[in-house]
Amino acid sequence: MDKLLARTTFTTNRRLEFFSERELTIQIGHPRQLWAVAVLKELIDNGLDACEKSAVRPRIEVCVEDAAFSVRDSGPGLPSDILVRSLDYETRTSDKVQYVSPTRGRLGNALKCIWAAPFVIDGRHGRVDVAAHKTLHQVNVRLDAIGQKPKIERTEQKSVVKSGTFFRLHWPEVASCLGAQENGDSYNADRLLRAYAPLSPEIPQALNGSQPLCRRGRRRS
Repeated sequence: MDKLLARTTFTTNRRLEFFSERELTIQIGHPRQLWAVAVLKELIDNGLDACEKSAVRPRIEVCVEDAAFSVRDSGPGLPSDILVRSLDYETRTSDKVQYVSPTRGRLGNALKCIWAAPFVIDGRHGRVDVAAHKTLHQVNVRLDAIGQKPKIERTEQKSVVKSGTFFRLHWPEVASCLGAQENGDSYNADRLLRAYAPLSPEIPQALNGSQPLCRRGRRRS
């Protein structure tokens, strides 16, 4: 008689569902090399959604540097309470949980992925800056060496950003993921922005007008 397989039941801290490469790959739905593109798309989608809900003409600015990238939208601004709630990995914070869209905002746990990704990429420290409503939130994720788990800290200071939301993700060597690449089939910031063009006559102008896309800290000529 064949022996029955004895299964062991494991209990995993929900925070670890986001702070390891294996689990974050499941959450984002793409392999590590495409995380930056997926997160950039999510930030653009969320910015467009925020503008739509507030009946504001959309404008999205994207900047790619050597070790960071940023996205700024013209929406009403991310409320501080939503940002704070999203740092609790025991709960889910989303205004899209009861809605289905074929193209936009598909991560579901977008903010949780945004806080986690820079940390997982670096391995020891991740940082995300968010400015909205005249407040700059700096979210740092560091490795607790004793507990061997991520520790999340948030600080606040005054910001000049009065309207819209500004995200800046500190991401080692992100230019190699989002910058210009020799392989024309590789996704990068430019190709991602162009992919929005067929969706609406207003979106290409909003994304590309007034030279919003910046690379490595310099405006495009």
